[in-house]
Amino acid sequence: MLMFVTTMLVGLAGQQATAPPPAAATPNLICKRTLDTGSNVRGKKVCLTAKQWDQVARQGQETGRSMLPSLVTPNQ
Repeated sequence: MLMFVTTMLVGLAGQQATAPPPAAATPNLICKRTLDTGSNVRGKKVCLTAKQWDQVARQGQETGRSMLPSLVTPNQ
């Protein structure tokens, strides 16, 4: 039991020494909740900068546009 408590205290001491930087040092993040496909409940929180969210949106638009020609069939 004493060994378990000692191990826990050493582990906690190590966590305190490697604490994350203060919130002011991190860039402005925008967090959004994404849902897993087929679920209205399960999902995850994704935090990115505004520039990264713009890049994600552009990539989604490019992917959609690249799929359009294969979805449209010519009239015969």
